[in-house]
Amino acid sequence: MKRPIPFVLSHIQVIFISLICCLLLLDTSVVDAKIVFCMGDDIYVMDDDGKRKHRLTRNTEITEDSNPRWSPDGERIAFVRYMDKNQSQTSSELFIMNANGTNIQRLTDNNVLDGCPSWSPDGQRIVFDSLRSERFELHVIDLATLHVTQLTDRGDGSVSPDWSPDGTRIVFEHFTEFRNIYVMSANGEDPRPLIPDADLLRDRLELFYPRWSADGKQILFDSCTWDGEGHLCHLTIVTNRGAVLHRVNKIQERFGHARPLVGTMCWMDNDKALLFELSLRPGDTPKRSSDIYRYDIKSRTLKRLTSGEGYEGDPDWIEGPLPVSLNSKKKMVWGTLKQFSHNP
Repeated sequence: MKRPIPFVLSHIQVIFISLICCLLLLDTSVVDAKIVFCMGDDIYVMDDDGKRKHRLTRNTEITEDSNPRWSPDGERIAFVRYMDKNQSQTSSELFIMNANGTNIQRLTDNNVLDGCPSWSPDGQRIVFDSLRSERFELHVIDLATLHVTQLTDRGDGSVSPDWSPDGTRIVFEHFTEFRNIYVMSANGEDPRPLIPDADLLRDRLELFYPRWSADGKQILFDSCTWDGEGHLCHLTIVTNRGAVLHRVNKIQERFGHARPLVGTMCWMDNDKALLFELSLRPGDTPKRSSDIYRYDIKSRTLKRLTSGEGYEGDPDWIEGPLPVSLNSKKKMVWGTLKQFSHNP
């Protein structure tokens, strides 16, 4: 005897609902990704406390990813891929991907080094440094057309650009006799030093890795001096006109003679904290390693977020949790479930 059709449908509904519930339960393991960073050769995301790491890219023995940067809307990540690290990394190209690591797209295709991407606030362009003009200069790529425009062509080169939150200016490292931080209009005009070149030369200072604060009123960078034994470096916050507001001394106090090297850095928690990569000099540890640290500006406390034996660095932070697995499917699945449950 055949069962009535309504009885069969009710069983299908039960099975479908059970499946959806299992998927939603699995989704509780999703990473609320605010920090994107590199671990070894690949790109990961993790929580603000360094927990629940989630891998986004899987490189081969030849390729290597670095310099990940969130898009302004948090939906995409720009990054640099070294195409052949076994041959002195002679070529690196710009790529973008979705926040969950899908839909990887290549933006540049040159046998030169392209690096350090930074998004325009409208998400339509990316400024980056490139060796395509035989020395490192800044360029902008339009994401709709992939057309590249060179912005700088002076001195001994320019690297590490960062676009201001209002879209009108770009801050970057500029080479003269040493490295200084310059600010220019977004079209490459009117470049000026953040701190006068003469002052840096007098104090034997070099400045690295500039980043705008979220409100555009401050700039973070690494300032280093040579004291005869090596570089002594401090994270430094200044106004956008160069007045020093805060210098982080906690790093040197914690590591003492090891003299750690600060790498790429960014702001976090709406300009209340700093996130940065720190590595010990070769010889201070059995093998080179790098970890990510958080520094709270008000309390002046330093917290280590990663503790691997290899390289963990290039951090970038964005406000708000971002879906990297099933969250993006919840609305569609729940709508389908409701519609199905109301059908006869």
